[in-house]
Amino acid sequence: MIRKIRYLFLQLYGYIVLRKRVEVLGIFHVGKAENITLGKNVGINRGVYLLGEYSIVIGHNVVLSANAMLLDSGLDILQFADSFPVPHIEGEIVIEDYVWIGAGAIILPNVTIGERSIVGAGAVVTKDVPPYVIVAGNPARVIRVLKKGSDESLSYSNGL
Repeated sequence: MIRKIRYLFLQLYGYIVLRKRVEVLGIFHVGKAENITLGKNVGINRGVYLLGEYSIVIGHNVVLSANAMLLDSGLDILQFADSFPVPHIEGEIVIEDYVWIGAGAIILPNVTIGERSIVGAGAVVTKDVPPYVIVAGNPARVIRVLKKGSDESLSYSNGL
């Protein structure tokens, strides 16, 4: 009974924060919800942080695992030593359909994660990720390509 009440509370929490029905698996945090667009069937796990300072667009059937962070704004490292206050950079983050963002992954501004891609746990994504790949590491790089078979199922091929 307590589990069911907690589940219902989390779903209500997600709806109140994001103004859309999402599958919530734990308390998450949002900077500016008005700059976040969600597709259908989005799953958000505990500890996820969505900054929303500029624009975050999340497609359909996306999973954000525990402690993932989508940061669409941050300090400009190229001007960090030369000016105070340090100027910010900001840019849209786009997560296309059927993407899985692994636990503790960080997605930075001006990044698009392609359809059906997987971002490995702890990866730091600084550049666009093509569709149908797995990326991992810091900075994230393609470690495996996922190919669509003739039967519409995914199969693995060697990484690049």
